[in-house]
Amino acid sequence: MALSHPSGVEQAAEQVTVLVVDDHPVVVQGTASILEEYGLTVVGTATSVNETLRAIEKMEAQVILLDIALGDGDAFALMPKLRLQAPQSRVLLLSGYDYMEYIVAAQSSGAWGYLLKSAEPGFLAEAVRQVARGNRVFSPEITIRFNDWKKDADSLTPRELEILRLIADGWKNEAIAKQLGLSRRTVETHIRTLFNRLQVSSRIDAVRVAWLRGIL
Repeated sequence: MALSHPSGVEQAAEQVTVLVVDDHPVVVQGTASILEEYGLTVVGTATSVNETLRAIEKMEAQVILLDIALGDGDAFALMPKLRLQAPQSRVLLLSGYDYMEYIVAAQSSGAWGYLLKSAEPGFLAEAVRQVARGNRVFSPEITIRFNDWKKDADSLTPRELEILRLIADGWKNEAIAKQLGLSRRTVETHIRTLFNRLQVSSRIDAVRVAWLRGIL
Protein backbone atom coordinates (compact mmCIF):
# COMPACT_ATOMS: atom_id res chain seq x y z
CA MET A 1 0.00 0.00 0.00
CA ALA A 2 1.30 3.44 -0.89
CA LEU A 3 0.64 5.83 1.96
CA SER A 4 0.49 9.54 1.29
CA HIS A 5 0.69 12.58 3.54
CA PRO A 6 -2.86 13.28 4.81
CA SER A 7 -4.37 16.47 3.54
CA GLY A 8 -5.87 19.15 5.77
CA VAL A 9 -9.35 18.31 4.48
CA GLU A 10 -8.96 14.67 5.56
CA GLN A 11 -7.72 15.72 8.98
CA ALA A 12 -10.68 18.02 9.56
CA ALA A 13 -13.30 15.60 8.25
CA GLU A 14 -12.09 12.44 9.95
CA GLN A 15 -11.41 12.26 13.67
CA VAL A 16 -9.38 9.23 14.69
CA THR A 17 -8.78 8.39 18.35
CA VAL A 18 -5.53 6.70 19.37
CA LEU A 19 -4.06 5.10 22.48
CA VAL A 20 -0.24 5.20 22.36
CA VAL A 21 1.65 2.44 24.21
CA ASP A 22 5.44 2.21 24.57
CA ASP A 23 7.65 1.35 27.52
CA HIS A 24 9.76 4.48 26.99
CA PRO A 25 7.95 7.64 28.18
CA VAL A 26 10.00 9.84 25.84
CA VAL A 27 8.90 7.74 22.86
CA VAL A 28 5.28 7.90 24.03
CA GLN A 29 5.40 11.68 24.28
CA GLY A 30 7.15 12.10 20.95
CA THR A 31 4.77 9.74 19.13
CA ALA A 32 1.71 11.38 20.65
CA SER A 33 2.98 14.82 19.58
CA ILE A 34 3.52 13.61 16.01
CA LEU A 35 0.05 12.12 15.77
CA GLU A 36 -1.60 15.24 17.16
CA GLU A 37 0.40 17.39 14.75
CA TYR A 38 -1.19 15.41 11.92
CA GLY A 39 -4.69 15.94 13.28
CA LEU A 40 -5.19 12.67 15.15
CA THR A 41 -6.68 12.61 18.66
CA VAL A 42 -4.55 10.91 21.30
CA VAL A 43 -7.02 9.90 24.02
CA GLY A 44 -4.44 8.28 26.27
CA THR A 45 -0.97 6.86 26.72
CA ALA A 46 0.51 3.89 28.57
CA THR A 47 3.96 2.50 29.24
CA SER A 48 3.18 -1.07 30.31
CA VAL A 49 0.73 -3.94 29.90
CA ASN A 50 -1.00 -3.08 33.19
CA GLU A 51 -1.32 0.60 32.31
CA THR A 52 -2.76 -0.36 28.92
CA LEU A 53 -5.41 -2.58 30.47
CA ARG A 54 -6.35 0.18 32.92
CA ALA A 55 -6.47 2.73 30.11
CA ILE A 56 -8.92 0.76 27.96
CA GLU A 57 -11.27 0.52 30.94
CA LYS A 58 -11.53 4.32 31.01
CA MET A 59 -11.44 5.29 27.35
CA GLU A 60 -12.20 4.06 23.86
CA ALA A 61 -9.67 4.31 21.07
CA GLN A 62 -10.20 3.37 17.44
CA VAL A 63 -6.53 2.46 17.15
CA ILE A 64 -4.08 1.20 19.77
CA LEU A 65 -0.56 2.00 18.61
CA LEU A 66 1.34 -0.68 20.49
CA ASP A 67 5.04 -1.31 21.01
CA ILE A 68 5.92 -5.01 21.00
CA ALA A 69 8.35 -5.21 23.92
CA LEU A 70 6.92 -3.81 27.14
CA GLY A 71 8.48 -3.88 30.59
CA ASP A 72 5.91 -6.24 32.12
CA GLY A 73 5.06 -8.32 29.07
CA ASP A 74 4.79 -8.16 25.32
CA ALA A 75 2.22 -7.20 22.72
CA PHE A 76 1.44 -10.76 21.66
CA ALA A 77 0.50 -11.84 25.18
CA LEU A 78 -1.56 -8.66 25.52
CA MET A 79 -3.47 -9.01 22.25
CA PRO A 80 -6.05 -11.62 23.42
CA LYS A 81 -6.93 -9.39 26.39
CA LEU A 82 -7.34 -6.38 24.12
CA ARG A 83 -9.63 -8.32 21.79
CA LEU A 84 -11.75 -9.30 24.79
CA GLN A 85 -11.80 -5.96 26.64
CA ALA A 86 -11.57 -3.54 23.70
CA PRO A 87 -13.06 -5.35 20.69
CA GLN A 88 -13.79 -2.03 18.98
CA SER A 89 -10.09 -1.09 18.91
CA ARG A 90 -7.69 -2.10 16.16
CA VAL A 91 -4.07 -2.76 17.09
CA LEU A 92 -1.23 -1.32 15.03
CA LEU A 93 2.18 -2.60 16.13
CA LEU A 94 5.12 -0.19 16.21
CA SER A 95 8.57 -1.62 16.82
CA GLY A 96 12.23 -0.90 16.34
CA TYR A 97 12.80 -4.56 15.43
CA ASP A 98 12.14 -6.56 12.29
CA TYR A 99 12.70 -9.98 13.87
CA MET A 100 11.10 -12.68 11.78
CA GLU A 101 9.33 -14.23 14.75
CA TYR A 102 7.74 -10.84 15.51
CA ILE A 103 6.61 -10.38 11.93
CA VAL A 104 5.07 -13.84 11.73
CA ALA A 105 3.42 -13.44 15.14
CA ALA A 106 1.95 -10.13 14.01
CA GLN A 107 0.42 -11.82 10.98
CA SER A 108 -1.26 -14.45 13.14
CA SER A 109 -2.14 -12.41 16.24
CA GLY A 110 -4.87 -10.27 14.73
CA ALA A 111 -2.80 -7.09 14.49
CA TRP A 112 -3.92 -4.69 11.76
CA GLY A 113 -0.38 -3.70 10.89
CA TYR A 114 3.29 -3.59 11.77
CA LEU A 115 5.37 -0.45 11.40
CA LEU A 116 9.03 0.14 12.10
CA LYS A 117 9.91 3.07 14.34
CA SER A 118 12.05 4.40 11.50
CA ALA A 119 8.84 5.25 9.59
CA GLU A 120 8.42 8.85 8.51
CA PRO A 121 5.96 10.85 10.68
CA GLY A 122 3.53 11.35 7.80
CA PHE A 123 3.58 7.64 6.97
CA LEU A 124 2.91 6.78 10.61
CA ALA A 125 -0.03 9.18 10.86
CA GLU A 126 -1.60 8.00 7.61
CA ALA A 127 -1.07 4.37 8.63
CA VAL A 128 -3.08 5.01 11.79
CA ARG A 129 -5.86 6.53 9.68
CA GLN A 130 -5.84 3.57 7.31
CA VAL A 131 -6.11 1.11 10.20
CA ALA A 132 -8.99 3.11 11.66
CA ARG A 133 -10.73 2.72 8.28
CA GLY A 134 -10.25 -1.04 8.39
CA ASN A 135 -7.19 -1.36 6.16
CA ARG A 136 -4.12 -3.37 7.09
CA VAL A 137 -0.79 -1.55 6.88
CA PHE A 138 2.78 -2.82 7.04
CA SER A 139 6.05 -0.99 6.56
CA PRO A 140 7.42 -1.73 3.07
CA GLU A 141 10.51 -3.34 4.61
CA ILE A 142 8.30 -5.68 6.66
CA THR A 143 6.23 -6.68 3.63
CA ILE A 144 9.31 -7.44 1.53
CA ARG A 145 10.96 -9.44 4.29
CA PHE A 146 7.80 -11.43 5.02
CA ASN A 147 7.23 -12.30 1.36
CA ASP A 148 10.85 -13.41 0.95
CA TRP A 149 10.64 -15.46 4.13
CA LYS A 150 7.37 -17.08 3.06
CA LYS A 151 8.96 -18.26 -0.19
CA ASP A 152 11.91 -19.72 1.71
CA ALA A 153 9.72 -21.32 4.37
CA ASP A 154 7.47 -22.88 1.72
CA SER A 155 10.52 -24.40 0.01
CA LEU A 156 11.70 -26.50 2.96
CA THR A 157 12.70 -29.95 1.77
CA PRO A 158 11.13 -33.13 3.18
CA ARG A 159 14.39 -33.83 5.02
CA GLU A 160 14.45 -30.33 6.54
CA LEU A 161 10.83 -30.70 7.62
CA GLU A 162 11.65 -34.07 9.18
CA ILE A 163 14.55 -32.58 11.15
CA LEU A 164 12.43 -29.57 12.15
CA ARG A 165 9.76 -31.88 13.61
CA LEU A 166 12.38 -33.77 15.58
CA ILE A 167 13.80 -30.49 16.88
CA ALA A 168 10.28 -29.51 17.94
CA ASP A 169 10.05 -32.80 19.84
CA GLY A 170 13.23 -31.91 21.73
CA TRP A 171 15.69 -34.19 19.93
CA LYS A 172 19.39 -33.27 20.02
CA ASN A 173 21.62 -33.37 16.94
CA GLU A 174 23.28 -36.66 17.82
CA ALA A 175 19.94 -38.38 18.38
CA ILE A 176 18.54 -36.93 15.13
CA ALA A 177 21.58 -38.22 13.24
CA LYS A 178 21.14 -41.71 14.67
CA GLN A 179 17.40 -41.72 14.01
CA LEU A 180 17.79 -40.67 10.37
CA GLY A 181 20.94 -42.61 9.61
CA LEU A 182 22.96 -39.46 8.94
CA SER A 183 26.26 -38.12 10.22
CA ARG A 184 26.10 -35.45 12.89
CA ARG A 185 27.82 -33.01 10.52
CA THR A 186 25.13 -33.59 7.88
CA VAL A 187 22.42 -32.91 10.44
CA GLU A 188 24.16 -29.70 11.50
CA THR A 189 24.35 -28.60 7.85
CA HIS A 190 20.61 -29.24 7.42
CA ILE A 191 19.88 -27.24 10.57
CA ARG A 192 21.97 -24.29 9.39
CA THR A 193 20.08 -24.31 6.09
CA LEU A 194 16.81 -24.58 7.99
CA PHE A 195 17.69 -21.59 10.16
CA ASN A 196 18.61 -19.55 7.09
CA ARG A 197 15.34 -20.37 5.36
CA LEU A 198 13.28 -19.46 8.43
CA GLN A 199 15.51 -16.44 9.17
CA VAL A 200 16.09 -17.44 12.78
CA SER A 201 19.19 -18.10 14.88
CA SER A 202 18.04 -20.65 17.47
CA ARG A 203 16.13 -23.91 17.77
CA ILE A 204 13.47 -22.27 19.94
CA ASP A 205 12.85 -19.51 17.39
CA ALA A 206 12.79 -22.04 14.54
CA VAL A 207 10.05 -24.04 16.26
CA ARG A 208 8.11 -20.90 17.23
CA VAL A 209 8.21 -19.43 13.72
CA ALA A 210 7.35 -22.75 12.10
CA TRP A 211 4.40 -23.18 14.44
CA LEU A 212 3.12 -19.67 13.77
CA ARG A 213 3.49 -20.24 10.04
CA GLY A 214 1.55 -23.51 10.26
CA ILE A 215 4.50 -25.66 9.17
CA LEU A 216 4.32 -27.73 12.34
